[in-house]
Amino acid sequence: MPITYLLDTNIISYLTDPNSPYKDKIKKKLLALSEDDIVSVSIVTLYELSYGLNTFDSTNKNKFIFEDALRFIREYLEIYPLDIQNIAFEMVQFGET
Repeated sequence: MPITYLLDTNIISYLTDPNSPYKDKIKKKLLALSEDDIVSVSIVTLYELSYGLNTFDSTNKNKFIFEDALRFIREYLEIYPLDIQNIAFEMVQFGET
């Protein structure tokens, strides 16, 4: 049975940062996943990364790494939408309002 992994902004940032002490460990973990497993990000993570990309000036080497990472995410990972109605329903259902 496939497992879905939802990567947050920090994990993606670690993967794109050549100096990250976590990069190799995360990469190893992702490469060890089953072919049936699903790797995904939320639309919030995608927007955070896009915003971060726009903070780089054109001479920053990391800008190109982030651009490639965003292209990869859009092309290969499942992107979960932000469903406000469903969130509101769950909050009411669990008494969080």
